[in-house]
Amino acid sequence: MSKINKTMKDRAESFILRWRGTKAERSEAQTFCNEFFQIFGLYRKDYALFEKPIKKKGASGTGFADLFWKGKLIIESKSAHLDSDKNWKETLEQATEYVHDLKPYQRPQYILLMNFKRIQKHAVKVEGDKINIHLVKEIPIGKLAVELDEFQFFLDFAETLEKDEEEVNKDAANLIANVYDSFSRKGHNTEEIAIFLSRILFCLFAEDSGIFENNQFENYLKEFTSAKTIGDHIGAIFETLNTPIKSRETLNKDLSAFPFVNGNLFSSDIKIPQMGESVREALIKCCKYDWSDVSPVIFGSLFQAILGDVDRRSLGAHYTSEKNILRVIEPLFLDDLRSEMSTIKKGSKIKLNNYRKKIGELYFLDPACGCGNFLVVAYKELRLLDIEIVKRQYGGTYVTDASLLKNINLNQFYGYEIDKTSAMIAEVSMWLAEHQMNMALESEFGYVVPTIPLEEGAIIRAVNALQIEWNARVKNVKGVDVIPTFNFILGNPPFIGKQYQTSEQKEDMKLVFKNVKGAGVLDYVSAWYIKAAQYNQTHPSTKIGLVSTNSITQGEQPGILWNELFNNYKMKIIYAHRTFKWHNDAEGVAGVHCVIIGFTSDSSDIPKTKPLYDYEKVDSEPKKTIVKNINPYLIEGSNIYINKRRKPICNVNEMIKGSMPNDGGYFLFKKQEFEKIKDSIALKYIKEFIGGYELINNVKRYCLWLKNAKSDDISSSKLIRERVAEVKKKRLQSSRQTTVDGAKTPTLFGEDRQPSSDYLAIPEVSSENRIYLPIAYFKSNVIASNKLYVIPNANLYVFGVLNSIMHMTWTKYVTGRLESRIQYSTGIVYNNFIWPSEVNAKLKKAVETKSKIVLDERAKHPTKSLAELYDTKKMPAGLLKAHQALDKAVDTCYSVQSFRSEKKRMEFLFKEYHKLI
Repeated sequence: MSKINKTMKDRAESFILRWRGTKAERSEAQTFCNEFFQIFGLYRKDYALFEKPIKKKGASGTGFADLFWKGKLIIESKSAHLDSDKNWKETLEQATEYVHDLKPYQRPQYILLMNFKRIQKHAVKVEGDKINIHLVKEIPIGKLAVELDEFQFFLDFAETLEKDEEEVNKDAANLIANVYDSFSRKGHNTEEIAIFLSRILFCLFAEDSGIFENNQFENYLKEFTSAKTIGDHIGAIFETLNTPIKSRETLNKDLSAFPFVNGNLFSSDIKIPQMGESVREALIKCCKYDWSDVSPVIFGSLFQAILGDVDRRSLGAHYTSEKNILRVIEPLFLDDLRSEMSTIKKGSKIKLNNYRKKIGELYFLDPACGCGNFLVVAYKELRLLDIEIVKRQYGGTYVTDASLLKNINLNQFYGYEIDKTSAMIAEVSMWLAEHQMNMALESEFGYVVPTIPLEEGAIIRAVNALQIEWNARVKNVKGVDVIPTFNFILGNPPFIGKQYQTSEQKEDMKLVFKNVKGAGVLDYVSAWYIKAAQYNQTHPSTKIGLVSTNSITQGEQPGILWNELFNNYKMKIIYAHRTFKWHNDAEGVAGVHCVIIGFTSDSSDIPKTKPLYDYEKVDSEPKKTIVKNINPYLIEGSNIYINKRRKPICNVNEMIKGSMPNDGGYFLFKKQEFEKIKDSIALKYIKEFIGGYELINNVKRYCLWLKNAKSDDISSSKLIRERVAEVKKKRLQSSRQTTVDGAKTPTLFGEDRQPSSDYLAIPEVSSENRIYLPIAYFKSNVIASNKLYVIPNANLYVFGVLNSIMHMTWTKYVTGRLESRIQYSTGIVYNNFIWPSEVNAKLKKAVETKSKIVLDERAKHPTKSLAELYDTKKMPAGLLKAHQALDKAVDTCYSVQSFRSEKKRMEFLFKEYHKLI
């Protein structure tokens, strides 16, 4: 089935009109290619490189492919007047040479030859060592729209891009893992092993990216090492890389041929792990891989995965993808910089120079940098902007003045990281990123700024960011004391909910939050928000963008954290991504539900409108809307926060929690256990017991309810006596005094809140995927557990409002979460919920009538649980229709205007809430 649609064909027609009959020379080839990609809705920069350097096999020198899409496509372009058979033959021969010179996994599936008049499509078939290239079709430019199906492979390749990148990363990770597995780690600490592997990785990268001579490291290993001597030779290479050229008089010529690297990477003495033939083979196998194409973004997580001995099937997937990092940095600074650059015309020398000066003076901090992924991506994107500006200044000319090219420096990038190994890897990743960007510069201008000796680097401090002043004086790579002023603070600090924090992390929280009331419930990540806000007090123009678990925008946390940020630090949210899944789709990799929040001081230069990104599903692509203000729940509206409330804000029934047995399980019976009970006295006191799980899944469970039980019955029943004795014993073993006190009344539930009337029940925890909360009525003789919230004497109007889409929307936005599931509560959700005001009898009656129909529709399916009835894919049509009618009746109680979206509902509810408080 063709993926080519009418829009693409229309774009192709426009493309033909712009280029047909052009006299353009080869200098326009890049514009031609960019626009060709845009026919399919693709941005060339996301997929392919211009002027990719390809080293020639068995000969000195390097060729440059006009366009290179790794493993997919090579495009070679010629000027319009070069249209003879000889010209086409020479162009194909050149492209064929490139294919032969590439490593197997880099070889394209197609070659396109273009000269602004016609396009030749050639297929590349590789069978063993043989490479066959044959012409598939030649298409005149004027026929492009008609023949667009011939280029459908652009869409196919784009769809598989992320998966292909993951495979490359997985291959790279496994190769390093094989080296790690091959040597003895006895007597070595993790830090030493990490340093060793970092050095090996640098050497592998260096020989594939022009830092070393072609195959220099591989050839040395093959020619001079054996199973017995491999360790000594590796140590000698490391020492040589740290020795200036003029100090190498005693070295043999092969060792001396390695360049001087400098920096901290090779300066420390480490014990080389014990090696043998398996290590030697693993290293040589690594050398055959092309490491120049592996993004430094993967390196840090690659090391963490290896050193942590994770499941090797998921190696290479444990990293923060560049796509996710861009979600942080684009609205934080990149979008603005790109927009500013787009307004600068070629030849505007003063504006171009000012722009370069501006981006060359920006400073960045990742205060929980891990292995440096955020810094790497920020650095690379800034370099790409700088390269684009140099291109506008100098066109396609070759530049030989290094001062024109050296603008974005590694020492503009700072990181704090508590783990020493990760901090060191971050430094190495930044060096490798620098060299990759220098290679990109070379492909544009034919000149590369030398990467070595390493005279500068990113400033990565192995410290606990929560225990230091971010304003403090630090030494840069040259040993000079500086007090950096960060323009942007960005990153992905550790999340860690309150129940999982170590004693040290709890101390960090106390240090940061000091006397902030209720801060004990906050996630660990919230401490970075406060530290960033504190830094912002002395640097109000600093903008911050952090990734967090979505829990800081739900439940109790917003009222504590954002009250502090808004009122005490005068922060404003400047952009946000609502909940999405932060992960890579790989086996064994769990997704985390995250948000991204950008904020700064309200005295800063804040735009009047802010971008807010929403996700239809947690794993879909974001949709951007422009809003006036973003509140702590990440919707447009006033800066309010929902605090815990003891009583309902509106005049409605009170909600209470069900009863807690606190019995060690001895009062409770599963259905199978209950059915086996023969004790007639005990059976008088056994009642149905309902919790959240039982309510949702229609599971029968029972409990021993001895309230008002006769003492003679208790003493006469063996089952009761034994169970009561076990409850008493269990309570006495508790470290909680209240529980110990409960041992004095072992016949009773630890907490008894059972209603004396029939009641409406809502589960404490339920799936976030349902359209409606699973709510049901129960008789007073059914004991409600503490996993339910109950409303005694709730009428059909109460049922209708609570079972409406309006209440569900409120719940989804303000409730706490257990993982991603809804964790309902009275204090935050119910007691703060805005009920319709001044509802007349007619409207109320309509809600009651529609509620009865919903219950009747449920009753038509007596064998189905609420889980089955409210499964979004299997919901009976009659029940869904009844709910939709109920929603309409409830909406009418709120407003005569209909609510077009969930977002509009929340904006309305927050507005009404704001009025009430």
